[in-house]
Amino acid sequence: MDKVAERNRTVFWNDIRERRGSVLRLTCGGCMEKLLRQSCFMGRAPVYSTGLHKFMLVSYHDVLHVKPALAKEIIDAIDTQDRSAFPDAIDRERFVEALLSGALTALVEEHPVRPLDPMPVPVPKDEKDEDEALTPRPTWIALEVRGTQGERFPQARVRVRLPSGETRSGGLREDQTWQAHDLATGGVCEVEIEELGSPSAECGEAPPEGALEWSPGGPALEVSTGQSHTIVVTAPAAVGDLEVVVYATPFDSPAPGALVMLQRHGAVVASGHANEDGLATFSDLSPGFYEVFASWGDDAKDPMVEAALQEVGSELWAKRRARDPYPAGANKCNLFVYEMALRAGRNVPRMTRFSLSQFSEVWHPPLARDWASDGALGPWVKVNTPRPGDTIAIPHDYSNATGHVGIVAYPEQATSQQAEVRAGEGSSCEVPLLRRTISAGAYLVLYNDWGYRSDQVEDAVFKRYE
Repeated sequence: MDKVAERNRTVFWNDIRERRGSVLRLTCGGCMEKLLRQSCFMGRAPVYSTGLHKFMLVSYHDVLHVKPALAKEIIDAIDTQDRSAFPDAIDRERFVEALLSGALTALVEEHPVRPLDPMPVPVPKDEKDEDEALTPRPTWIALEVRGTQGERFPQARVRVRLPSGETRSGGLREDQTWQAHDLATGGVCEVEIEELGSPSAECGEAPPEGALEWSPGGPALEVSTGQSHTIVVTAPAAVGDLEVVVYATPFDSPAPGALVMLQRHGAVVASGHANEDGLATFSDLSPGFYEVFASWGDDAKDPMVEAALQEVGSELWAKRRARDPYPAGANKCNLFVYEMALRAGRNVPRMTRFSLSQFSEVWHPPLARDWASDGALGPWVKVNTPRPGDTIAIPHDYSNATGHVGIVAYPEQATSQQAEVRAGEGSSCEVPLLRRTISAGAYLVLYNDWGYRSDQVEDAVFKRYE
C-alpha cells in the first residue's frame, strides 16, 4: 500500500481511537482507503442520483458508524453475495454492485482498546498530615473579652486577620462576643484588641482554664477557627477623660441640653447631654481619636419651631397668594410669624391701621419694624442672645415692606469635630452649632442662615415670649 493509503489509515485510527462499538471500514480498489459516513450511502437520498461514482468521491475523513448487529448483517451479505440479505436501510443494488465489482470492499473491526495510563505512585505521607489534609477545617470563630475577675468590656473592639488574609473588625454583640461565620477557609487567626473601653461594674464568672491572656499594647494573639476563645485582660487599660463644650454661634451662647455623641471606627461609643453651661463630660475613654457630633437636644425642643418646621417649603405665604388679611402681591413674613406663634399658644398683639380703600380701621399682624423695635411687643420682650423659639427681625425701609422677620430655629453642626483622648489625662473639645432661621420668603417658607450673615448680625433684633 502506498504512502497515501498509509496516511489515511493513520487518520482513520486516530479518528476512531476514542469511540466505542464496531466501525464499517470501506476500501476502494484495495489501494486508497475510503471512510464513508452514514449520510453518504445509507437510505435512498437524492445524492445517489449521479450514480455509483459518488461513493468514490467521498474524502478519507468521512466515517460511517453502525451498530455491531447492522455491521454484521452487511458483512454476512457480502460473504454470501446474497443481495436479498442486505438491511433495508442500505441502497442494495448500487452498494452490492460496487462490492461485487471489486470497487469497494468492506470488513468490520472492533474498536481498538487503548491501554490505560499507569496510576501515579503515591508519595508516602505522615498519617497525621494525611488526616489533616482530608479533614476540612471549621470556618467559624467566636471571641469574648473578660477581665481577671470576670468583668466584661462592652465597648471592646477587635481586629481579626483570617487565614485567607482578609481582615475583619468590629465591636461585640449583645451577648458580649465577637463572631465570624462562613469564612473562606479555616486555620489560624491573628487577633488584636483595637479598643478596650471601660470594664463593666459587675463581675461575672471567673475566666475558664486555658483562656488567652492579653495586656494593653501586647502582641497579637493566635487562635484557631472552630472554637470559642476567651481573652483575659491581665492589666487595667489606661483611660482618659473628655470634656465637650457645645455652643451656638453667632451671638455665642451655650447650648444646654444638646445631645453629644462620640464615634470611633464609625460606631457610637458614648453619648450624653450638655448641662446648662453646654458642657458634656465623658470619663474612662480609651486613648485615641474620636469624632464628636452634637445636635439640639429633644428636651430643648420649642413648639413654635416645631410648628414652623412643618411649613418649610410651603407656598401658603407666598407673595403671589392672598391670605387674610393681606391680598396677593403683599409680603407676608410677619403673617407667618403671627400664625406660628398662635399655633404654639403664644399671644401676639394685633395692630390696626386706617384703610383708605375700606375707609375704616383694619387689623394686621405686627410688622417687621414692630418686631425690630427696642421696646416690648405685648408679652414679647427684647433679648440680646437668641434661642430657638425667639423672633428675629431686621428693619429696613422698603417701598412695600418695613423689613423682614422670622423665627429662630435649632442650630446645626456644620462638620464633625475630632478630639484626641490621652491616657491618664483630661482632654477638651469645642463644638460650634450654627444658628438657623425659618421665615416666609417671596415664594416659599425658607430654612436658612438669614439674620446671621456677616452683613446682618449688627442689625438683628430678637424678642422672646415671656
